[in-house]
Amino acid sequence: MNESNNPALTLEQAIAEVTKPGAEFEVGVKLINGVETRFFRKIPQSLPEYYRRYCDEFADRPFIVWYDDCWTFRETYRKASVIAHRLKHQIGIWKGDRVAIACRNYPEWIFAFLGITSIGAVAVAINAWWQGEELEYGLIDSGARVLFADQERANRLGDRLGKLGMETIIIRPEEELSGGAVSFDDFMATAERAPMPKVEIDPDDDVLIMYTSGSTGHPKGAVSSHRNILNALYSWKLTREIGALMTPEQPLPPGVPEIQAVLLNVPLFHVTGCHAQFLASFYAGRKVVMMYKWNPEEALRLIEKERVTWFTGPATLDWELMETASFGKTDLTSVIGVGGGGSPRPAGNVLRIADVFPNATPHIGWGMTETNAIGTFVTGEDYVARPTCTGAPAYILDFKIVDEEGNEVPAGERGELLIKGASIIRGYWNKPEATAKAITDGWLHTEDVGCFDEDGFLYICDRIKDMILRGGENVYCAEIESVLYDHPVVQEAAVFGIPDERLGEVPAAMIVPRENCELTEKGIQEYVAARLAKFKAPERVWFSREPLPRMASEKIFKRKIREEIIKTYFADSTKT
Repeated sequence: MNESNNPALTLEQAIAEVTKPGAEFEVGVKLINGVETRFFRKIPQSLPEYYRRYCDEFADRPFIVWYDDCWTFRETYRKASVIAHRLKHQIGIWKGDRVAIACRNYPEWIFAFLGITSIGAVAVAINAWWQGEELEYGLIDSGARVLFADQERANRLGDRLGKLGMETIIIRPEEELSGGAVSFDDFMATAERAPMPKVEIDPDDDVLIMYTSGSTGHPKGAVSSHRNILNALYSWKLTREIGALMTPEQPLPPGVPEIQAVLLNVPLFHVTGCHAQFLASFYAGRKVVMMYKWNPEEALRLIEKERVTWFTGPATLDWELMETASFGKTDLTSVIGVGGGGSPRPAGNVLRIADVFPNATPHIGWGMTETNAIGTFVTGEDYVARPTCTGAPAYILDFKIVDEEGNEVPAGERGELLIKGASIIRGYWNKPEATAKAITDGWLHTEDVGCFDEDGFLYICDRIKDMILRGGENVYCAEIESVLYDHPVVQEAAVFGIPDERLGEVPAAMIVPRENCELTEKGIQEYVAARLAKFKAPERVWFSREPLPRMASEKIFKRKIREEIIKTYFADSTKT
């Protein structure tokens, strides 16, 4: 925090201050996977070092909150120590061995993750939304030796679990255990108060595999090192320190607690939940208020009860929060930041946040599993002035926009976004061809269409695969969706391409109207045509009274919607 007797610094001065030689964010350059890469030199060199530093500094602060249960930083570290000791000394897990976690948001997910990564093992964050065959694939593909699973995931695996031949620890079992599985509580009881094992870890050792959703075939396991994750975490910390130096210290507004708290409202197996909400809370000394799964009414209750200061997630979440009946009856004075990520918010939503949260500043970031969740960030007046942008690039990363031939394009022109830096994954597990295609000379091909404005702010126009090629014209689904969300009766919207015999494909939309409201296809088409070029208006519009399907990140599962529409209405078409 900037001392009140020191003048606020400019952005350039603040960056120079925190990145100067010897400072916490001093930058070095080294060869990583054969590529010259900038990285933070003074930060912790491994996740275990990171955990120890802040569990010592904030030892007695509340850290993990699960309904009526709470663990301090010290108590959380003790839990992790027991798990690490059991894995290493009784099961025989070595550095580099994979240990999987397959469960919904339980405190045990966090304890297991800390224990696994503290001994140099690789945590495999299994998608808890997967069904039995998918779960089996992830466990076999990763070569996991141990599995931490809740009862629901174990039941989905069924007979497959015994055939996999791995040690299995069941979190909160609800039925009699069989096949050699043990309960999490029994697993912990055999090594109570055990010290954290000492293991030598290199910054570039693997530490995490997260499976991407994938558009075709099996998901790919994105592999991150300790350096990748830590450079991502400290990029957010750098942004925080720069902001403090640029803003004179002021007393907290009434209702805002001294100790910050974040609502963990997305799955821990996703980078937003794991990195931005959970792991980033270490350096902030922040309380993590866990939700089993997203529910806007429950979110409001927890915000008020636990005095949550930070709410973040995909744009759909804060939209749902503000549309919930009890929203206007909840005390929201504790909230100082409402963040989004992954895709731009509708412009009207940005302004609404600034109006209805009395002490909060809206912000947004953009990142990917492959970037360990960091990429761009913008907040405050800069964001309100550019509500459709996704922010300015993180200090430790390099960005460029290229055309179809790979040539960098100037500001204002669209192309594919490429990123290089210390937070980029080393590749995909056991998939060298996919790695070579995604990362060339250190540059990650994001498959996002973007452009920079003259001030260096990034605008994500669409996914390359979501872009509709209508008779030779590029049509961006996100642009149409932004217009639809400005419609006063539209609750949710997804735009996608459908086959067309003459033009190849044309835009279509699936829309959820607000409760007790009616919409017509013609009305939607005229609304869009009045605001965009007429060829961007949806050729077909379908309506649903049910919420649109979501992915684990809580983004709308557009691919699933499109596939169902194609199957239902275009069964004879080969242009899918």
